[in-house]
Amino acid sequence: MSEDGLSDLVGDLLSERSRLEAAIAQAGGADALAEKIRALLGVEAGDSDAALVASAAQDHALDGPALRAAAAALVTGTKTDVERGDIIAAWMAEPHERAAGFEFYKTVFLTKDGAIRARLATKKIVEGFPGVLEALTAEAERLVALEERRRALELAVRTVALVKVATAILEIYEVDKRRHGLVDYDDLILAARDLLCRPGVAPWVLFKLDGGLDHVLIDEAQDTNPEQWRIVEKLTEEFFAGTGIAETQAQGDRTAFAVGDVKQSIFSFQRADPQGFLDMRELFAGRVKAAEKNWSSIELDMSFRSTAAVLGAVDAVFNTPPAGIGVLENRPDGTLPEIRHRAHRAGQAGLVEVWPPEMPVEDDEKRAEWEPPVTQRTRDEPRRRLAEKIADRIDGWLRTNEVLRSKDRPIRPGDIMVLVRRRGRFVGELVRALKDREIAVAGVDRMVLTDQLAVMDLVAFGQFLLLPDDDLNLATVLKGPLIGLSEDRLFELCWERGHHRLWRELTARARGDEEFARVFHILSNWLARADFTPPYELYAELLASGGRRDILERLGPEAGDPVDEFLAQSLEYERTHVPSLQGFLHWLAAADFEVKRDLETGQSNQVRILTVHGSKGLQAPIVFLPDTMPAPDRTPKLLWTESPGDEFGGGAVPIWSPNRDTDVALAAEARRVAADRRDREYHRLLYVAMTRAEDRLYVAGWGTKRASAGVTWHQMIRDGIEPIARVEVDCLIVDSPQTGDPDGRVEAMDRLTPVAVLPSWATSSPIADAHPPRPLSPSRLEAEPPVRSPFEDGDSRRFRRGRIVHYLLQWLPMMAPDLRDAAARHYLSRPIHDLPLVEQERYATEILHLFEDPRLRELFSSRALAEVPIVGTVGEGAGAVVLSGRIDRLLVRDEEILVVDFKTNRPPPLRAEDVPGAYLRQMAAYRVLLADIYPDRPVRCALLWTDGPNLMDLPEQLLSVSAGPERSVSLELDGSPGGS
Repeated sequence: MSEDGLSDLVGDLLSERSRLEAAIAQAGGADALAEKIRALLGVEAGDSDAALVASAAQDHALDGPALRAAAAALVTGTKTDVERGDIIAAWMAEPHERAAGFEFYKTVFLTKDGAIRARLATKKIVEGFPGVLEALTAEAERLVALEERRRALELAVRTVALVKVATAILEIYEVDKRRHGLVDYDDLILAARDLLCRPGVAPWVLFKLDGGLDHVLIDEAQDTNPEQWRIVEKLTEEFFAGTGIAETQAQGDRTAFAVGDVKQSIFSFQRADPQGFLDMRELFAGRVKAAEKNWSSIELDMSFRSTAAVLGAVDAVFNTPPAGIGVLENRPDGTLPEIRHRAHRAGQAGLVEVWPPEMPVEDDEKRAEWEPPVTQRTRDEPRRRLAEKIADRIDGWLRTNEVLRSKDRPIRPGDIMVLVRRRGRFVGELVRALKDREIAVAGVDRMVLTDQLAVMDLVAFGQFLLLPDDDLNLATVLKGPLIGLSEDRLFELCWERGHHRLWRELTARARGDEEFARVFHILSNWLARADFTPPYELYAELLASGGRRDILERLGPEAGDPVDEFLAQSLEYERTHVPSLQGFLHWLAAADFEVKRDLETGQSNQVRILTVHGSKGLQAPIVFLPDTMPAPDRTPKLLWTESPGDEFGGGAVPIWSPNRDTDVALAAEARRVAADRRDREYHRLLYVAMTRAEDRLYVAGWGTKRASAGVTWHQMIRDGIEPIARVEVDCLIVDSPQTGDPDGRVEAMDRLTPVAVLPSWATSSPIADAHPPRPLSPSRLEAEPPVRSPFEDGDSRRFRRGRIVHYLLQWLPMMAPDLRDAAARHYLSRPIHDLPLVEQERYATEILHLFEDPRLRELFSSRALAEVPIVGTVGEGAGAVVLSGRIDRLLVRDEEILVVDFKTNRPPPLRAEDVPGAYLRQMAAYRVLLADIYPDRPVRCALLWTDGPNLMDLPEQLLSVSAGPERSVSLELDGSPGGS
């Protein structure tokens, strides 16, 4: 296997990280999982292929007398019989050489595919020598079983090695994340799941959550993976288990509300499983009914998006096998129910049109014998024909101002969406065809930037500027659109130049050749600037001086998108790196950028081309489905065994079987299950694609000389709608006439029975939010920045010091005094802080010194509260301001309230009057908020300057000036009595 193939395979396994980790945990470790894999495949840890073959070649493992008799009988038959008899006799005659000659020996009995030969002996031998056929058949069956064991051993060795590699990579990845203090998205999910499932900890966490969690909403539930479902299950475990905290507080019933449609579950690569949604629905239904609460499973069969024609076609397709398999839920007897959509847009014009597929045609053009291939010929490719056909249809609509009846206006480019299964060459052909007709098109929603021809030309030009002596790269630049030498001229320049570099040859030829002189002049000018010009400026000027025109003339208008993205990435590089051409090109190549664009923003009147996966949640009046002919025929190389314990991961184990030839029974069954899941999702993907259309749906396709192995989308759609469609010029058409208002506002809601009267709050205006919508921090109230020492080592290190000091002052007081020194030094020595030993010692001395100061003893005692969150609304009406912050230390005394904020400035001010205004405003805000909570006691504010230390009281008159006029306060203070 190639390095890229192995990398992809390891990536597949790591994408199943949670499943792999669950399998390892359930088995009891990576070594135990390896043993489990071997046991499932029926092999031992010490087995080897050579040992299996050697054992199978021993006399005790085979029927020697029967085989010798069969060999003697075969040599009396035809030529083929004689050859087989000689092979058997020779193999049996040399016991010590049997293992070495085993592969040749088994060809007598087995085909290349490993199956038993249809004829092990001719009719003459079978009839003339009773027992020979039985002996040969028994040996063939023994060899089949042996080959099965050999394949099982190979699978075990291969899979165990892959698991070890993946486990090692995961360990390195985890260490790297911990070193940098990072988490990924999976970490958040898995940590939440583990927290809710961990013995000894989970009950307390769930108890705390149970007091504040009353309603759960799960959106897009069909795309929820097993780990996420596990979190939902644990969070709602006590919802319907009797009287909970919420009910005892008279807060009403608890609710779980899930919105999902199994017909639209298409993200299996993210481990979404529609069966998981159905299983959780049953789980919730059982819990709710057991608690004698209300349970409702509401089928939303009315579509507010599509017209009756589109919905009728959808129903017809998925009520016709096999399209409904995987889309519709099986009845208890295993049969599929019928699907019936209702159109809210009754009376609106709709259309479904199925075009005949574009098929390959024979090239009748004859070439002269030995004609050199110097002329570019355009092949008559089906996908190109289809792209031209779609572009012509759209162009016709726009030129003739065809009316979109439901909107009562002409069709616009933004009304059209083209959906494909995969981004391939067809997308480029369609973009080219649309731009040739000057139709606005948004391009593709994703592209690998370095795979685009225009970008390759720009990168090659940059590589030339870095290394002119790279002959192959220079030839690419000379032949490319930026220079444009012809094939003949490039050959003339390269041929018979001896040992000269191509750049040196061009330099020499420039003295006597006008075209070479022009090229040399252009490239020399750019070489002179390359070392002094940032990448964005260099490429922007290259493109502005004619490079863009040359690229578009050579590659077509569709090359404009990757060129623009290339420039954007060069600008992005300069924002975060020191500008250099070499650095940019290396960064671009290493990152392997896949540009993703949201075609819903800023592209309001352009044709959109998306994958069906990318279109989830989107819609358009007119949808084309051109990529309907290929059927899925591949299964993953990495298979997972099925297990009853795999509902939330852990029960299954991976099996690395590259293809069917390497399968054993276990792998073959896993492959069958994977193929079944693949086909079911293929059907659901079609459902999503068809239901993106609001008014019109056009189905097309292109074929290849090799027919698809399975049932294609095109065939399923054609078979489904044929009974309800009419035929016009080889097209199947399903339409619905315009009988209602043309503004899409048909009053079909009158047909729905109201279930309840809306409460008053549903029709009243919402209360205006306080200003600003996002709370302000008391430490950032638009004041001037605090005074900094000229000896500080930059903002990042200054803030880092503050964060470290605040963290240690929060947690060290909770420890026993004799443990604080070791804990502080251990924390400061962590690699993430990147602190030299001198700084670690300075930090530790400064922080620990605070605990020894008798003036601060009460402040760091258990009576004081640390990191107290405080939120409040200051002011009333439109002038109200929301504040949210954290008080470093709060001491609630009988006679006063002391609020202290830690400051790490160096050097600290000596007088309160010299404290920066930002700090005064911060403390004034705390004072105003706390005064409302504790109206019976004065609020005293102080700053603790850690460099000293110095506990500085802030006089009331300073804070009164900073706080401004008296304002009323309404706030919440967690962890403190009296909060309002």
